[in-house]
Amino acid sequence: MKKLTIVMTLTLAFTTAAFAQQVPGGGSVINFNPQMVGGSFQGTDHGSFKKNDAFNGIEGSFYLYKIWNFPAVIETENGKTFKINNLNYDLDEEKFLSKISNDSVYFYENLKRIVINKDEFTQIDGNYYQKLSAKGNLTLLKKYSGKLKKPVLNKMTNQVLKPAKYLKVETYFVAVDGDKLIEVSLKKSKIMKLMAAHKKEIKTFVKTHRLSFKKEADVIKIINHYNSL
Repeated sequence: MKKLTIVMTLTLAFTTAAFAQQVPGGGSVINFNPQMVGGSFQGTDHGSFKKNDAFNGIEGSFYLYKIWNFPAVIETENGKTFKINNLNYDLDEEKFLSKISNDSVYFYENLKRIVINKDEFTQIDGNYYQKLSAKGNLTLLKKYSGKLKKPVLNKMTNQVLKPAKYLKVETYFVAVDGDKLIEVSLKKSKIMKLMAAHKKEIKTFVKTHRLSFKKEADVIKIINHYNSL
């Protein structure tokens, strides 16, 4: 086990040096590797199923992004910021990670802020949330997770009628005054309850611009307008 750890560490140092560097202003780093940030190695066959989209005929993806080479920036809790071109989000583990080889990954810990593919995430109480609206009294956040939908079988023959599928789950929250988190659904009653202070103005804004509380993009506009009042 010790030998394996040494080999993985050396592999990590060489493979990650090419895709990561510290952002200007925070000092320079030579031969950066994810261990400088903190985290742990893990094989992709860890857990109840392999992190392989084709494993056992499972449809869907265990990862938030289809590709791994989006330009990304990670900021640690101790204030260090790094640019990375090998980052994704594991829906099962609910953590950010880098792929080290075909059968191993590195899960990051102690991240404060992440920007990947122009999506900004923030860490609150150990969980990662995507920031959807501008900063203000109310901030719309989205948390990603996943769940495995079991295959549909023929009761008589046990033949698979529909394969198992790994589904992306999106849960919305609103941060009130940048502190208290309230889980919400994209429904008029739920969102309007948080905007009681400007209820009349919001109703007028929604009607004028023909917005829907069922659409994420429209709710972002509504909350941004509320924060401007």
